[in-house]
Amino acid sequence: METHAKQNPAPVKDKDRIRVLDAIRGIALLGILLMNIYIGGNYGGVEYNQTLIANTTGPNFITTVIISIFFEGKMRALFCMLFGAGLMLYILQKKNPENPKGLWKLYYSRMFWLLIFGLFNAYILLFYYDILYSYAVAGMIVFLMRYLKPGMKTLILPIFILIGLITDNVMYRSDRETRLTYLEATALQEKGEEITPEQTEAIEAWEEIYADMDFSGEKRDENTEKLKSGYLDVASVTYERSFEGQTKYLLFLLTDQIPLMLLGMALLQWGFFTGRWKKKWYLYTLVIGYLVGFPIAINNIYTDLYIFNSEEAFMNFIDNNPFIWFELNYQVQRIFLVMGHVSLIVLLHKANVFSWLLRRLEAVGQMALTNYLMQSVLVTFFFFGYGLNYFDELEFYQLYYVVGVIWILQIAYSPIWLRYYRFGPCEWLWRSLTYWRKMPFKRSTPGIVAMPGQPLQVKSDK
Repeated sequence: METHAKQNPAPVKDKDRIRVLDAIRGIALLGILLMNIYIGGNYGGVEYNQTLIANTTGPNFITTVIISIFFEGKMRALFCMLFGAGLMLYILQKKNPENPKGLWKLYYSRMFWLLIFGLFNAYILLFYYDILYSYAVAGMIVFLMRYLKPGMKTLILPIFILIGLITDNVMYRSDRETRLTYLEATALQEKGEEITPEQTEAIEAWEEIYADMDFSGEKRDENTEKLKSGYLDVASVTYERSFEGQTKYLLFLLTDQIPLMLLGMALLQWGFFTGRWKKKWYLYTLVIGYLVGFPIAINNIYTDLYIFNSEEAFMNFIDNNPFIWFELNYQVQRIFLVMGHVSLIVLLHKANVFSWLLRRLEAVGQMALTNYLMQSVLVTFFFFGYGLNYFDELEFYQLYYVVGVIWILQIAYSPIWLRYYRFGPCEWLWRSLTYWRKMPFKRSTPGIVAMPGQPLQVKSDK
């Protein structure tokens, strides 16, 4: 114990890494690009939904359905659960009962610098879908619950989901009451009757809310023109979106992310993410996850496309529904499907199926921060005006050609990089800042790049 107390805290060594966890993280990292690629154009809203359902055999509709059912929300949930699992693993590896304050200092230093990476991603790289900032804030909160038993973490999970549901409904009901008052006031005006000051305020408030909905597409067209211009014009759009996500919508993000992080922490402690379960239990989880998750996911995409496909339908829903329950359905289906997805990955990993690919995905997962920020660099340069200026130029299905190219690049260079370096460059910087000392970077002896069908071997420097 005395020897342990004198050891300097340091990053985990190669030989101590959990390979299946790295592979799952690599898949989640690549998978999240399936949604982040939406940054490349105006793919959403009632007008776009109308174009989709007008051609249900077209590639845009088919791609939308596949992405929405199998991946939308699921990859983000998986990434969030893995973040929680990674935090739990980090805490367990660094835990020192003789110096508990050291863990606090080290952990919050780690989260602080992750937050800085998030600000860099949002305000320098101009990637307004950044998740690092909110992950850092959520991670600071989740740390306070680190010593709860896994079962207790899962019991707290629905409480946070309920908080999110209540928060959604509070804002929804406020907007709905404003609209109902607006309708009442405008009806009185049409009859030539006087309205109260409160009703006048409601008219002004609803007109502002309605303008933000942008059914006319005026604001969308204005932003498109800016996003196809120079860096400062792009920044004028992305800064506003990023700032709203970090302030106005932060509570929504936290109530979405914290329960998933807690679930990830519990699943790590139970051995789910580390492949310690028996194969039959992964198979049971896969079957149950898909049987429960897919029907709800299919219903969700049907609702999005066929109910909210016009301004009239949208307003009719608001007028006749005092509550919204989408958050609950959304969380249930994504959690079940993620559990199914992970079970499938672990079963493939245990069976050494596609082992040549999984080994490379392990390398992608080891460089998750670097690869995440590299995705930001590539997609913003490809789509925005200061780069190749392809914003709003591609059909929805064509976005996934870009995704495929980025996937190939990251699967190719990640194992090659780790052959010569201990960490990805951003991981190295993050660790050096966290421990406040320069970490060794290069390997004294290069590792061995995996050949097809063989495990990825990396020699640990001593």
